[in-house]
Amino acid sequence: MERRSLKLPITLGVVLIILVLLLTTGWVLLNVFTAIQDPAPHLYWFLLTVGAICFLMVLIGIIIYLVLSIKVINSTARQANFLDAVTHELKTPIASLKLALQTLNRQDITESEREEFYRLMLADAHRLDTMINQLLAAARLDQPIDPERIDSVCLDSLLNFIVSDYQASYPGAKLELDCETCIVRAPESELKILVSNLVSNAIKYGGSPPHVQVISRFRATKNEVQILIKDNGTGIPLRDRTRIFRRFVRLENELERRKKGTGLGLFLVKTIARRLRGSVRVLKSDSRNGTTFEVCLPATSSASSAPQCPPA
Repeated sequence: MERRSLKLPITLGVVLIILVLLLTTGWVLLNVFTAIQDPAPHLYWFLLTVGAICFLMVLIGIIIYLVLSIKVINSTARQANFLDAVTHELKTPIASLKLALQTLNRQDITESEREEFYRLMLADAHRLDTMINQLLAAARLDQPIDPERIDSVCLDSLLNFIVSDYQASYPGAKLELDCETCIVRAPESELKILVSNLVSNAIKYGGSPPHVQVISRFRATKNEVQILIKDNGTGIPLRDRTRIFRRFVRLENELERRKKGTGLGLFLVKTIARRLRGSVRVLKSDSRNGTTFEVCLPATSSASSAPQCPPA
């Protein structure tokens, strides 16, 4: 759908560029030949200069208009994919919850089956809660950070909570945590969204079974914390390592939808990292060792901060 919609503006833009180049060439040749034959060629050289500048401005305008048109069409296509993804992400857990509740209400089931239904219902509720929180976070990212929302967050405790939560939600995945104690001054909700999206992404695109490592290291020389999220997936192609942080971007075919998601997760990660005066990047990625995301945020050691971090 996206390539078909881009065909017309690209073709039209190329045709207009060729026409402008032909007209410019003809204008230049006509004025040059006339100026050579005329004993007073000053007027023709003046017209040649003015005309060439005008044609150049028209050519630049066409190119800029073509580029902007392509960007608008791509953005519209991504937004359409996003709406499809949100619709799917809402309908799927709601249908699953409805089916589970109907089964519990109408069928005689064993206690183990009942516990499994409860686990699935909690997972669906967690999925809905995560998606709604992402949408709310995306809506308020354009607003400046409220100073009253800034907390002294004990990063190791937060990482431990997030890893434990995802380990309970995905018992088939293997999650490892290795973190150093430090304090990050940031809204705790945004910091949680940043780390949760990276962990969720690592589980989603990890191997079978997923193996995720969450590592944090405090760098005293830079007064920052380095957070590494490693998975055992197939890696990210080099050409896509910047594109994945754009809004609504999903690398897979939207019609196939092999993976859950709305295309907002990594966009939120990059935006929040910038809001917190930090950075995020794909540190390394290949098919043998998986992908490693690196997040760097301003931080202080707990030894020089108050309040002290509780034990993780």
